[in-house]
Amino acid sequence: MFRIITKITQSWPAMALLGLLTLLAPTAYADWFVRGTANAWQPQPMTDLGNGQYHLNLNFHKEEAIARFKIDRFADWSESYPSQDLQVDACSEYNILFNANSKAIVLEKVGVVTDGECSITDAWFYRGSSNAWAATVMSAIPGTNNFTLNVAFEKQEADARFKIDHFSDWTESYPALDFRIEDCAEYEIVFDSVLKTIVATKLRDILTGACSEPGDDDWFFRGTANNWQSTRLTQIGATDHYELTVAFKNQASPARFKIDHFGDWLDTYPALDFTVDDCAEYRIRFNRNTKIIEADKLATIVGDACNGPENTVLGDVRILDVRMPQLGNISRKVRVLLPTDYDVSERDYPVLYMHDGHNLFDKNTSAFGNEWYADEILDLLYSTGEHEGVIVVGIDSAPNAQQRYQEYTGWDWTHPSLGFIDAKGAQHAAFVVDSLMPLINSRYRTLTDRDNTGIAGSSMGAYMAIYTGVRYQTHFSKIAAVSLVALDNPMNGYELRDYVRAADPSLPMRVYTDIGTDEQLSYTTPELLVQSNTKMCGALQVPFSEVTCRTIEGGQHNEAAWAARFGDIYLHLFTGLDL
Repeated sequence: MFRIITKITQSWPAMALLGLLTLLAPTAYADWFVRGTANAWQPQPMTDLGNGQYHLNLNFHKEEAIARFKIDRFADWSESYPSQDLQVDACSEYNILFNANSKAIVLEKVGVVTDGECSITDAWFYRGSSNAWAATVMSAIPGTNNFTLNVAFEKQEADARFKIDHFSDWTESYPALDFRIEDCAEYEIVFDSVLKTIVATKLRDILTGACSEPGDDDWFFRGTANNWQSTRLTQIGATDHYELTVAFKNQASPARFKIDHFGDWLDTYPALDFTVDDCAEYRIRFNRNTKIIEADKLATIVGDACNGPENTVLGDVRILDVRMPQLGNISRKVRVLLPTDYDVSERDYPVLYMHDGHNLFDKNTSAFGNEWYADEILDLLYSTGEHEGVIVVGIDSAPNAQQRYQEYTGWDWTHPSLGFIDAKGAQHAAFVVDSLMPLINSRYRTLTDRDNTGIAGSSMGAYMAIYTGVRYQTHFSKIAAVSLVALDNPMNGYELRDYVRAADPSLPMRVYTDIGTDEQLSYTTPELLVQSNTKMCGALQVPFSEVTCRTIEGGQHNEAAWAARFGDIYLHLFTGLDL
């Protein structure tokens, strides 16, 4: 379409000089860029005029509600001016001059643009629950004072409502109170800009998406965890009970909430805010008849805003106390590291179960004062684009060495100093698969198939990773056994090798195992550990074709050594990285 520009200023000498300087300026890489509504906030290089002066001519149409821009250095948002967007007139052409030394910006309006939406002299915008209260321009009906727009309401908020806003700046909007209509329907909205009247004509019902969910009585959570916005509770069947799982992460103090009927603040419970512990995950239940609220604490949260001097966690780790019915119903801490983008994504994630969970994320909970840095390493891999995220489920080991050996071996044996070890590996493996795995899958967004599920551990935890992975091949497809300890003497490692050889080859596994040449244990030598790992490698290669066995020159038996290779091991398991 042909664009008509009417000059407003005739500053010929200045503009002629500007043009000459532009022609004479040497070609150079741009240091400064304009980002704004006129170019969809993409970086547009300015011309270097020398002596720190930069120039760009730009036309602002009606791309957004308010025409505005910033000057951005190196197009990376690390340094931009002014601190607040610089607003200009829409439908106008500007010369933008920028002094990189003083950071001064000089604007010269040199024309008006009269094509497209700029040919409209009056503009009215729809703002409502269906578009998150953003500004959507309405179409003028030729020959009338009316503006129109078709809008679909699909339970985006607690109740369907809107306003009509003049020039989308909230200085003049109608009606005074929100215009409320029936949700789950599409409407033709017509606004008379003279009489300020609104007519909403229902075009059709919407029965898909959120509108397909049963129930006509909606209750919402509002609290510090969601900045007091309305989050819909889930009705439990056809009962009077509703529930929602909520994570409180130190967003405000104290952590508190209300339950709000229809999300409009007209009917809320309790009268005073319901307070809970901060840095915790809760399952909140509400009875719409009795108005009783129950908040069951599911996990403690560490990391992010919940970090304190007592922990070294990066990210979001949920600490659960989980009962182990297979082992006398004792309680065990389970540490769940959520992916970096878990809160802003709706994706389901693969899962890696790991033994000795207390050693993975926090040096202050580690048995030996050091950690795997699994949280930092996975965050780095995510930020560099090397993986898309995984949920790590770290299972704390038993509180003493005797119990740990019992839970981490599959057959009875005798320890040189601790004596008889009554193996309970079968019970521990059953806990992981029959109790813990369903809990994790029900509470978090997981990919539940075996192709997206792995198990790992170090030392005796490596033994247990192999044992559990092979025992439950239908649940796992990936095993990492780091610094494997499965010696013939004293823990009868040959029994585990026989068990591995009998695995089902029709269920393929990707298996990684390694040992360091300098690993020291009180009851053996580095040479015997290397020999043991070599034997296990041979056993694994009988049923499985995708087996990687490594001997780490100089590798020691500690968390620092395991942290140094954890990133590669993870990528090998979940992306097939060659090692």
